[in-house]
Amino acid sequence: MIQLSKREKIMLKVLLGILGALALYYLIISPLIGMMSSMNSSYEENITRMQRLQHIHEQYQEIRLKRSQYESQINSTVGITTLIEETAKNLKILGNKSYVRVIPGSTKDNYKKISAEVKFVGVDMQSVLKFIHGMEHSNNLVRTSYMRISEALKGRDIYDVEIKFDSLTSQ
Repeated sequence: MIQLSKREKIMLKVLLGILGALALYYLIISPLIGMMSSMNSSYEENITRMQRLQHIHEQYQEIRLKRSQYESQINSTVGITTLIEETAKNLKILGNKSYVRVIPGSTKDNYKKISAEVKFVGVDMQSVLKFIHGMEHSNNLVRTSYMRISEALKGRDIYDVEIKFDSLTSQ
């Protein structure tokens, strides 16, 4: 065996210590640090994905709620002329109604579009606005598609109003 001096033995131990430390760093510590950083980045990606999924789920719930509301409005049994009569009666402008004309519409995918035109003579603007609000916020799917306002002969704040409503119902 080779005889080593005390100094050479110390240098050999230091060299082995340095090689051991390098091996420990490159074989164990460095892969652990890399694995930890990749775990952190994948954790952050997963958190972002979960937040995105939660947002999509919330949107889905909102759409589902709106769909059920629209379906209940479409399946309502009250006709558009009945709704016009009731709303006008509640606002005490039924006597000012000149006519109601129902215009049959098209049918598509088990849904039927019905339009109705109503004319009021000698009504104030506040009553007209309340009437339109009452029609559009009823439990039926009714939207205002046309409105014509003209000044009545009777007075300054009195108007003649023609309104056309569109409604969807299921067949």
